[in-house]
Amino acid sequence: MNSAQQILVKQIVAEVQVLPENLKREVLDFIGYLRTKYGQEDTEKHKEILLATFGSWEDDRKPEEIIQDIYANRTISEVEPGL
Repeated sequence: MNSAQQILVKQIVAEVQVLPENLKREVLDFIGYLRTKYGQEDTEKHKEILLATFGSWEDDRKPEEIIQDIYANRTISEVEPGL
């Protein structure tokens, strides 16, 4: 990290330190938003984690039996939405 970046980081830290706790949380949320928006998350790592789960489901039943089981265990809410 060069000196200009270090100065910028120090300025950001100084500004965040004087904020109330709730605004510090907003700053953290915003940082997460920026990282996601500009793709700075380690997408390859996330992809590897997701792909590692592929094929992990084990079941001896046929697909039709699994689907039947899913439908049989669904419940319908009897509560009517309020208007």
